[in-house]
Amino acid sequence: MVAGDGFTITVGAGTKKYKKLDPAAGDGSQDAAAILFGDVDATTADQKAVLTVRESEVADFELVWPVGISAPAKAAAIAALEAKGITVR
Repeated sequence: MVAGDGFTITVGAGTKKYKKLDPAAGDGSQDAAAILFGDVDATTADQKAVLTVRESEVADFELVWPVGISAPAKAAAIAALEAKGITVR
């Protein structure tokens, strides 16, 4: 870049939607970001739901993890939640 040059960066608005944790994905759902309270079927359409996104404490035995999740992937998900203030005990 040369002094005086410039460029525009456009950042799209977020969807404010959540997906089920998928450690093998590359679309953002590989990163744990929240915990859903109860089952929600959003297979055919978006649904409203209650979730926690920060400053809470949850019991590990109450969480439902993806089938076959590896110990390192689970540890990474827990670390991501704890970085958001969600403590997993």
